[in-house]
Amino acid sequence: MRDARQLYSLTFEVLRLSSLVELDVNIQTVLRPLMADLVRQVTENVALYTASGNNRVCIDAIMPSAPLMRVIMVGEQVPLPQGAIGRTLMSLMTDGEIDDILTETPVRVGKLVLRRRIDLIRHRGYDMARGERVPGATAVVAPIHHRLKNGACYCMAIVGPSERLDERLEELTLALCKTCKRASRELGAS
Repeated sequence: MRDARQLYSLTFEVLRLSSLVELDVNIQTVLRPLMADLVRQVTENVALYTASGNNRVCIDAIMPSAPLMRVIMVGEQVPLPQGAIGRTLMSLMTDGEIDDILTETPVRVGKLVLRRRIDLIRHRGYDMARGERVPGATAVVAPIHHRLKNGACYCMAIVGPSERLDERLEELTLALCKTCKRASRELGAS
């Protein structure tokens, strides 16, 4: 912003944005050891996601060395209504926030179908998808609850080739949900 002398100065928006970066760094500092433990336990890709506007973005990922791994791109953005990861993040939002997203973002399935799926995630505590966004890939996703004041929402996902994950879905889901509950406790959720 320019002041009266026509000189540029920083606004409070810079402070707000820097606090979001610091918050994500702190979240990663807390959650990365839990993610690493989960990777050792399940030997599959584990990634951490957050919502950014009407998109979901990967903010951290750990990939073990194993054949046929899907590379998860940290920083990759995808519209929230697409896939299990976005639905899980939306399950942490208010109905008003979801309405805003559905008004502004194209939806591949009907809005009523998406709403029902979000309600199911809220009820059972996880979601999964097989070949929904990427053919041949399966994702198991669980939300992370917290008491942070900035309204940010996070989820963790196990992602990999369907031929390997599909036979282990129950094991993977249990391990992921246990890790996300622990993460939620560490972030102050009750």
